[in-house]
Amino acid sequence: LLASSAASDVYKRQRLILLLVMAVTAFSVAGVNRAVALPDGSGDAPRYFSISTNLVPWAGMHVNLAPEVLVSRHLTVQVPVLWCPWNISSRRSVKSFALQPECRRWFGGKAAGYGHFVGIHASVAWFNLRNGDNRYQWVGRPLLGIGASYGYALQLCERFGMEFTLGLGWVNMRYNRYYNIPDGALIDRSVTNYFGIDRIGVSLRYVIDLKSR
Repeated sequence: LLASSAASDVYKRQRLILLLVMAVTAFSVAGVNRAVALPDGSGDAPRYFSISTNLVPWAGMHVNLAPEVLVSRHLTVQVPVLWCPWNISSRRSVKSFALQPECRRWFGGKAAGYGHFVGIHASVAWFNLRNGDNRYQWVGRPLLGIGASYGYALQLCERFGMEFTLGLGWVNMRYNRYYNIPDGALIDRSVTNYFGIDRIGVSLRYVIDLKSR
């Protein structure tokens, strides 16, 4: 019962975080729909809002969407949201919810959202994984990480484009390992640090151009 109550609290927090992300995105779209004055007073910066989905997590059955908004002429903020609720079998399942917000600086081209970019991102994730004889679940706090990435956005037509991203970062995980049976006993508690590739993206992107609105 305690485990069930804890799981329920986790899912409630995850839904709350998702609602907050949606609310922030909505307010951001409303904000960028107004003029963005350039520092030199030369006029308004091009404005846009985009939604993308990364094909790489889909290969691992992770549903994902990433809203991205303009914050200045060459800066954007993207907030990928990834969710995996699947039970693969009685002995294997992947249940996770993750956020990986990133601030991006775009180079060259006419404005943010096109061409090359570098970014700084954070990672936050909650997970409950079953694999064979063991079950792994976050404990104390979610997975946390930070990293940097490089990418390129290619526009295919007026509204649709593709984006390619590769990121390196550090991730810290605290988790319990249980026997993979109903109400399985705790085996041990671990803390793992990882440094390496933490972001791979081959994304489809839909751009909403707000400059004429």
